[in-house]
Amino acid sequence: MTNNYLDKFRHRSSTRKPRASNKPNELVATASNQVYCWDITYLNSNVKGQYFYLYMYIDIFDKYITGWQVFDSESAENASLLTQDIFIA
Repeated sequence: MTNNYLDKFRHRSSTRKPRASNKPNELVATASNQVYCWDITYLNSNVKGQYFYLYMYIDIFDKYITGWQVFDSESAENASLLTQDIFIA
């Protein structure tokens, strides 16, 4: 009985040690319009289970919202449309 109890914990000794991971490079903005972050926020609607999606780009230097749009679905195409509206147009 004691041997079975110890066998349950013995397998953990053969597990691998966690790998060391490198930190990602830090992005530093020294002026406006250099580094942006983006966010998708779920907005409630009057219909239960239906949401709207607020796509937003923020300039991290001055914390200014550079552009935003609200869509009725979450997709890469919507993100692409917003990116084109803000940075290409």
